[in-house]
Amino acid sequence: MVKIKSLSTLQIPEGVTVEVRGRKVTVTGKRGTLTKDLSHLQLDFRVDKKNRTFTAIRWFGSKIPIACLNTTKTHVQNMITGVTKGYRFKVRCAYAHFPINVSLDGPNIEVRN
Repeated sequence: MVKIKSLSTLQIPEGVTVEVRGRKVTVTGKRGTLTKDLSHLQLDFRVDKKNRTFTAIRWFGSKIPIACLNTTKTHVQNMITGVTKGYRFKVRCAYAHFPINVSLDGPNIEVRN
């Protein structure tokens, strides 16, 4: 069954701005700016600056295209988290069969076999 209009709305927190140009979404916050090109998705994006909401809309969508709504909402939500709180990754070097040599040179990591 095809739904005529499906939408997914996300609240934008204070201190974060979301801009949409075409299908390029730009999120700016205190930790920087993130841009994501979503032109491969057949969705409409709207930003309501008065109510501080981001809305993704799909017209005449079946089950799979409507699933893209929640995926897009989650991507933008992760972008908002990235520009407000940030992310931190810890990396471990492991090997299974052949031993490896790892050397740190400032911010660079060199892996030699």
